[in-house]
Amino acid sequence: MINHMRCICPQQGFTLTEIMLSLTIFVLLASLGLPTYGDLMSRYRLNAATVQLMSDLMLARKRALSQQHAVQVLFDSTQHYRIWDDHNDNNRINQNEIDSKDIISFGARIESNNNPHFYPSGYVDNLPTIKLRHPGVSRQKSRCITISITGRIKQSFCA
Repeated sequence: MINHMRCICPQQGFTLTEIMLSLTIFVLLASLGLPTYGDLMSRYRLNAATVQLMSDLMLARKRALSQQHAVQVLFDSTQHYRIWDDHNDNNRINQNEIDSKDIISFGARIESNNNPHFYPSGYVDNLPTIKLRHPGVSRQKSRCITISITGRIKQSFCA
């Protein structure tokens, strides 16, 4: 007679309680990390807007030095600015002398107390303090860009 013996093997898999507990822990950890991700994206956008504006200011200075005529950066609104390259040195804005820029895609806002004027000698007047702010970033982490009389462009945190 053949003995049919059953193999008693331990069951494999997870119980419903174990799955629910793991899922609860995962959701709790994800909810703690979500606000940090939002703050990180806001700071990233503010940094990107700062880099763009600093690059444009450096380009304006470089144009003034290399092309030997005045270049001015005009801050029109909180998200738009223009670079005026006075090709014919007539101190009037002509059609082909303006390059419009914006930082709308970054969601940041510009506050400037002056429009810098770069001269071919390297000298700068109308020295501004330019503040860049983003709604998702605290005021202490907002960026300030300053331009010295010699044309040095410097970035720092606003006080």
